[in-house]
Amino acid sequence: MLQKKLIIPIKSKSKKIVPIFLPNKGCKHRCIFCNEYIATDAYKSINMQESISLYNATQNSDFQIAFYGGSFTAMPLSEQGKYLKEANLYTNDIRISTIPDEINDRELDFLISYNVKSIEIGVQSFDDKVLAYARRSHNAFQAINAAKLIKKRGLELGIHLMVGLPFDTRKKDIFSVEKVVELGANTCRIAPTIVFKNTVLEQLYLKGDYMPINLDTAVDIVSDMAYLLLSNGIVINRFGLHISESMRKGGVVAGPLHEAFGDIVYSEMVYKQIDNSYDYIEANDKYSNFLVGYKGMNKKRINIPIKYSPEIPSIRLVKL
Repeated sequence: MLQKKLIIPIKSKSKKIVPIFLPNKGCKHRCIFCNEYIATDAYKSINMQESISLYNATQNSDFQIAFYGGSFTAMPLSEQGKYLKEANLYTNDIRISTIPDEINDRELDFLISYNVKSIEIGVQSFDDKVLAYARRSHNAFQAINAAKLIKKRGLELGIHLMVGLPFDTRKKDIFSVEKVVELGANTCRIAPTIVFKNTVLEQLYLKGDYMPINLDTAVDIVSDMAYLLLSNGIVINRFGLHISESMRKGGVVAGPLHEAFGDIVYSEMVYKQIDNSYDYIEANDKYSNFLVGYKGMNKKRINIPIKYSPEIPSIRLVKL
């Protein structure tokens, strides 16, 4: 009997994260795709205590405060310290999001002294042409160097990637995710490029100089990226964007936006591993959603029998 175990997204127990959005804080210029105010709805000043209460986090629970939406390490140290000191009143576990060219040993010493445990860097692509056209402030070499510095200091490394930027290709996307694996990232986020209002990308789109990839293409590419990440033990924090109220109310001009983007990606990733030359599929009942697929998208595509059993730890193909 021949068996083949499928790679599937198994959720591990994770601590509660209290997000604090600092839209464009520290950003010295604007990338062509960026409108953090639409993406996050963070128009008002941040009240950390309110955010902690909103997410039902208590000092007796295991939670992490995460600063998102800006380039945290590009702020003056005094401003970084203000946010970190306040966060330290509630937890000794902090995550920050920033850009690769604002990571150095002095900065890491400072962050570690304030209990920063995780750093997510917005790389977006490891292709220099894609980065330059997107007006990122870093190149691929700087991103690689920043990732290595973070890992060297024993911090958790997260890397953000995007697909569908101008001059991007499937080959470049796969190359980028292979770099994420090579650098030993702990986590990864992948988002398809969305055209927001009041961005340079919107102007390019309206002039016909940029065309976003469609949903099917985004799912096809990202599902292949997901397989590579999960095969190498990298935790996927998120696919796609959280749909903010501003996005629902017309903040998005174009692009492969879908509330269940992650579910569709995982359904596609599992389906791509099905080999109809096998005799049947064995699966634990709790993973049936991947075989059925989002809104039943895999039901008609899988042409071999499926046997569910609580004794099976995951999903596997069986050939007699």
